[in-house]
Amino acid sequence: PEDCVLVAQQQHISFGPHARRVVIRGIEFQGASSTSIVFNHDGAEVSFEDCRWSENVSSNPKRGSVVDFNSTSIVYFYACLIDLPNQKPSQIPPAVSL
Repeated sequence: PEDCVLVAQQQHISFGPHARRVVIRGIEFQGASSTSIVFNHDGAEVSFEDCRWSENVSSNPKRGSVVDFNSTSIVYFYACLIDLPNQKPSQIPPAVSL
């Protein structure tokens, strides 16, 4: 679906250990002030296809604004776009934290 936007104030999605063969396609993730996507448990397998992240800014400089991996999970990104905020390069928080 075109123009499908998921807006959240803190976090969009948290995946657990039973998230297997998940495909998320064509969604824009917008406005997370924590990390947009979180993997807190081992064993998830998720693919993102044609997704976009915009206006996501992590309030914690040690956490990525788009994805935070606190586990051993398999994650694929295909044709995705990450828009970083208009800031000086030294002020941009990481998009991904491992």
